[in-house]
Amino acid sequence: TARFATIRGTVELQYSPHCHANWARITNAKSGTWVLVQNWNNSIAQRYVPQGRTSTHTRMVNGYTTSRAGDSDGYTAWY
Repeated sequence: TARFATIRGTVELQYSPHCHANWARITNAKSGTWVLVQNWNNSIAQRYVPQGRTSTHTRMVNGYTTSRAGDSDGYTAWY
């Protein structure tokens, strides 16, 4: 798991070796904040934090290529 903190929340890049997939997660965020995961093939999954919640996660993207996660304040490195 790659993780970094921004003023909008804590963004994590998650990986499942079983599914060979990556997804992004954001915690400690306000509703309406978006998070995304992008892989090297430019597959992107984005999601907004729902009203009344402080966290969310994206759908999975192909994890056989490198990926990164981010929000409007920046991204993790490519892993």
